[in-house]
Amino acid sequence: MTNGSNLNEELGQIEYIFTDKTGTLTKNEMVFKKFCYRETCVDIDNFQRPKGSNEVLRLIALCHTCIIDPMSGGYSAPSPDDLALVQGACNLGTKFEGLDFKMCTKLDGEDLKILYVLGFTSERKRMSVVVEKPDG
Repeated sequence: MTNGSNLNEELGQIEYIFTDKTGTLTKNEMVFKKFCYRETCVDIDNFQRPKGSNEVLRLIALCHTCIIDPMSGGYSAPSPDDLALVQGACNLGTKFEGLDFKMCTKLDGEDLKILYVLGFTSERKRMSVVVEKPDG
């Protein structure tokens, strides 16, 4: 601590304090609870397969950095948000089944080839993948 610290003045300027009592920040765990697409909102706890939102679930299950853990058979990911989204899509019936050395992935039994991954950046605030379906 320095003698010229103005910490007390800075603390006096705080307007909001956000806390986490669910463990999201402290345990670094996230849970996919709900998503909205156009006029459809899907609550995971009261799930009924949404009409017209299946493609959204496929996109969620494709755009991530998860892998299948060979020891447990479960998902493993460098970020908890990717893990929560892939597990959430799987719980809703759209399953990411892994990625092989040729960058081919299996999603709900369909083989897709990942052509390019554009990773998440804070500037773009998104991640993108380009995939090729079997029909080209």
